[in-house]
Amino acid sequence: MEGISKYPRKDGSTTLIPAEYWRERIKAVPLDSYNQLADRTELTMIKAIQDDVLGDVDFSQLNPKAKVISLDGDHNFKGATREPLIDVVKKLTLL
Repeated sequence: MEGISKYPRKDGSTTLIPAEYWRERIKAVPLDSYNQLADRTELTMIKAIQDDVLGDVDFSQLNPKAKVISLDGDHNFKGATREPLIDVVKKLTLL
């Protein structure tokens, strides 16, 4: 919780993470935030089916007002999976 954490990545790079990140991360409860947001606005979550960072995310406790769209792709939707993601985002934002 002090200093800088070094996180090795699959691509050989290293991400430096300051201690402040971990202190804030402990306090964060993303599901609570998403559920509150779904009560205030139309919320759509886009889930990468082959997410190599988050893994298989459990949305079973997500507010039923929220919509989840699952798409093929890794965490960054690299390569051929990027265009379908862009198409979905365009459709969602151009309502």
